[in-house]
Amino acid sequence: MPFAPSTATPTLALQYVRQHFPALSGDWIFFDNAGGSQILRSVVDRITEFLYTSNVQLGASYNISQIATARVAQGTDAMATFINAADPAEVILGASTSALFRILAHCFGQTLQPGDEIIVTNCDHEANISPWMELARQGIVLKTWCVNPDTFDLELSDLEP
Repeated sequence: MPFAPSTATPTLALQYVRQHFPALSGDWIFFDNAGGSQILRSVVDRITEFLYTSNVQLGASYNISQIATARVAQGTDAMATFINAADPAEVILGASTSALFRILAHCFGQTLQPGDEIIVTNCDHEANISPWMELARQGIVLKTWCVNPDTFDLELSDLEP
């Protein structure tokens, strides 16, 4: 008998998934995931345990600092593996995407010259637009690359002068 791919729609055990997110136990519906994603209970538990037992300065010579440093390194290594980074040093942890983009734009702003261009898309989150808009005060040109509404592609030809 030849192989026939399944046409059944996989089911999601919604209640099972929801029970792993404490915030979803209430009556609220969260539609702002980019601004505040809900956190898995296991992550909340791990962060709580870290804060209770090892919330100290990282990289110091005393024992609990070494333990905390190793825990953060473990997390960074896991993230590097998850995103297939060549090296954990490529992973930057920060308070939020918005904060990290602001830092990145500030750093770029130290080297960019008036007339240099930064390109964002019309589908980018605000976190990747407003930091670059601030560089316009320095004469940096911010261009918006629009997604083709028919194909949902970014057309390279749209960037040509």
